[in-house]
Amino acid sequence: MPRMWRLAALSFVAVLATVPVWSAEKDADPWEKVRNLKMGSDLRIYKTGVAVPVLAKSANVTERKLIVIIKNAETAINKYEIERVDYQPPPNKAVTTKTYDASSDSASMSINRSSSRDGWQTVYQRAPAK
Repeated sequence: MPRMWRLAALSFVAVLATVPVWSAEKDADPWEKVRNLKMGSDLRIYKTGVAVPVLAKSANVTERKLIVIIKNAETAINKYEIERVDYQPPPNKAVTTKTYDASSDSASMSINRSSSRDGWQTVYQRAPAK
């Protein structure tokens, strides 16, 4: 019986040793971050050989294309044309706070609005040619 437990323990350790390899393979794909963006996210897309970035909203992402909305028109951009993709997080939402005053049995409400946005974050950068 002890031999069986050793075999089970060694098998368990072998499985645990391979888990970081699986997660490292997933993180190795830079296009994965683009796939994880929410639909409607603000994007700045830098195409190869073009100085001015394309400002768009994300619609869908496939293995080979980034489908975006530019001025209410859906357009597909091939992955091989893309040099870099930047993402801008949505603005902070308004926070509503209600407070109650027990001595006067009245309630007051305050609304804190913040329209600040974080800066652009790069989510995809094409690997340099070897």
